[in-house]
Amino acid sequence: MSEPLTLEGTWQDGASSASCQAKLFFMGDKVTLQATNGDYFESTLTELKLSPSIGRTPRYISFENHHGQFESLQFDLLTKLDERIGSPAMQLIHRLENHLGLVCLATVAVLFACFSYFYWGVPYASKVIANNLPESTLQQAADETFEILRVRYLEPTALSEETQARLKSKAQAFAPDYSIEKLHFFASDKLGANALALPDGTIIFTDELIALTDGNDDEMLAVFGHELGHYHQRHSLRQLLQNSAIAVTIAMVGGDVSALGDLVLTLPVVFSQLAFSRKFELEADSYAGDMLEKNGLEREAFVSILTKLHNHYKLCKSGDKDCEERASIMKYLSTHPHLELRIKAVSGETQP
Repeated sequence: MSEPLTLEGTWQDGASSASCQAKLFFMGDKVTLQATNGDYFESTLTELKLSPSIGRTPRYISFENHHGQFESLQFDLLTKLDERIGSPAMQLIHRLENHLGLVCLATVAVLFACFSYFYWGVPYASKVIANNLPESTLQQAADETFEILRVRYLEPTALSEETQARLKSKAQAFAPDYSIEKLHFFASDKLGANALALPDGTIIFTDELIALTDGNDDEMLAVFGHELGHYHQRHSLRQLLQNSAIAVTIAMVGGDVSALGDLVLTLPVVFSQLAFSRKFELEADSYAGDMLEKNGLEREAFVSILTKLHNHYKLCKSGDKDCEERASIMKYLSTHPHLELRIKAVSGETQP
């Protein structure tokens, strides 16, 4: 027979929010509650339900055939009661929760699982999904994006018909399997010297980028190969799917958090996504370098246009140490890799 046990705590009868001092007396399988408000009844161990142990928070005892609940902070005695009425599984969980080494191990395991989910799981799933989306979905996404670009960012090209025809002819010879009608030229003050690929293979060059090549068509073809790399590896779709998956995950896990909570939750994700974007750029750079070599052109053409773009957008004046320091910091926040890394990727010195 189990030794007698007396628990002290507070009693709420369930009929009101008021509470009063009370005691629970345990004798064998018999349980007796005696409260200062006059409540008194007897029950059995099998009719009790003890709340799980969570740190140093109060634990509650409810009764199968009586309203109300008993609250106590006598953790040592509650642990003994757990041994009498708790299930083996709950007892095991309680012991595990109070084992510091196992708690540390579980924390590391959870952190690793979260890291794996964001760093490997989401990108892998996004790649699989992007590569299996139907063409109709790609076309719809491209059409909608193209329309937004035309309305907000693009203006009619100032390039002559002869220049456009020459560039398209060279692009077709550079990539014979590409549908050349999807290659477009536009002017854009807002985008500046730029090129981009849409999910259906549509590639847009700005007049500003063509002007930056200064008549070197090999440099234009190098950028064209880079954008083909984005298209064939479905980088834009994968990035969109990754961002969406992570946003949904944060919403499900974080819920309605404060502004500080939002920052804490999303900051690691922002940096991880920037890394993924840089990885995509390096993959596209490598793809462009391979295409140049396949067509008998020098990889140096892409190095040249990359350098021109870098200098074109360079914000710092020579000798401005403060600006150079800010630029050094910003290169780690940029979605594009730093120039030296891109040149190595184009030259085949590093694998993306």
